[in-house]
Amino acid sequence: MAKTYHPKYYAEPVKGTGHTYINPKTGEKKTCKGVAWYLDFKNAEGKRERKKVHEGLCTCPPRHKGACPHERLAQEALAAVLNASGSIEDTLAEAAKDLSIANFANRHLHKVELGNKHCGRNKQNVRLSIDTFVEFCDRYGLEYLDEIKRAHIEDFRDELAARRKANGDPYKSRTTNRYLCDVRAMLYKALDQELIDKNPAASKGRNDDLFLPEDDSKPMTIFTKEELQILLSLDEEALKKHFTKNYRVVREMIIVFYRTGLRLGELTNLTFHQVRYNRIYIEPHDGWKPKWGIRRQVPMDETVAELIRVRREEFPSAKYVFETSSGTKFEEKNVRDDFKKLFDSLGIVGDTGEGVSTHCFRHTYATTCLNDDVPITTVSLWLGHRNIQMTMRYFHRIKALTDSQIKKVKFVG
Repeated sequence: MAKTYHPKYYAEPVKGTGHTYINPKTGEKKTCKGVAWYLDFKNAEGKRERKKVHEGLCTCPPRHKGACPHERLAQEALAAVLNASGSIEDTLAEAAKDLSIANFANRHLHKVELGNKHCGRNKQNVRLSIDTFVEFCDRYGLEYLDEIKRAHIEDFRDELAARRKANGDPYKSRTTNRYLCDVRAMLYKALDQELIDKNPAASKGRNDDLFLPEDDSKPMTIFTKEELQILLSLDEEALKKHFTKNYRVVREMIIVFYRTGLRLGELTNLTFHQVRYNRIYIEPHDGWKPKWGIRRQVPMDETVAELIRVRREEFPSAKYVFETSSGTKFEEKNVRDDFKKLFDSLGIVGDTGEGVSTHCFRHTYATTCLNDDVPITTVSLWLGHRNIQMTMRYFHRIKALTDSQIKKVKFVG
């Protein structure tokens, strides 16, 4: 009796050095060889055919958790061939689109949307970056991931740098660099799955010339003493002229902004649970994460502690420290816009005269702390900076040391 034929997929080694890895279970050192995945099936005429689906390095470590990405391509290709209604070549070409730039970008963006690594605004920025890059690849005739070269990434950078706004002004260099960072991150995901051999946007180290020098940063702006006095002296009657509702909350937000140095997102997402032991604990909750993922503790003075205590007593069922009149959390955009209107109506422009935002409260808080001789390492911890260099930017606002202060130094002998 003739043996029943079953279509299948299989791997065959190809020439190549592969890469070496350590088996996480046994500690044994192994070398992953190049592998080509093939299909063995009968075509529409009933004849057996052999088609190559993919060739490259086999992702060995993920195979301990299941099929590697290349084997999965072979599985999907075989399923597509068995259910094919058209020609085998068209079916295999359709299955190979899993390696296309557009399809991989869509899968990457889908994971970004589902994940909680980025806030809503950052997710929009990532989507804009990736969609712009996919459109660029389409214009350059790039269809598959392995067709992208370093020169293409540099051309993409140059196109971004040459863009102009509606008023004719160029985009800031950090905007271009953000696009490049998002594309680099996506290509590293493709590298992790070994859909490409190397990342064409990978860093070349300290002298990497892919990114543009950031020479467009705004000078740090702080509120003047007179402006702070105006803001802190606003009562509910004065705020009613600018806000039809939530005017009391605006006044209390000003106090907390100025006396804690919280970011806008940290203030709008601040819950009563985060306020304990006379400190504010900046920590992830409800899908929200602090910037850089840094947890920290911010001390409260008596004014802030009393303000939050009163709000807790008045709104015992509230979750967030600051909520709208309808009992919902404030949106960052709405708070930013409301404060901008307030600053404009009061003529508050900061010490540089270039305008201010809620973030200037943070700059003013840091400058005030450093002026009052709080150690810069402590201020850095309170602000949640990634490194001390970020806090060092505030030093040019600090009062200059005078010759008389040399008397404070106690020398030996």
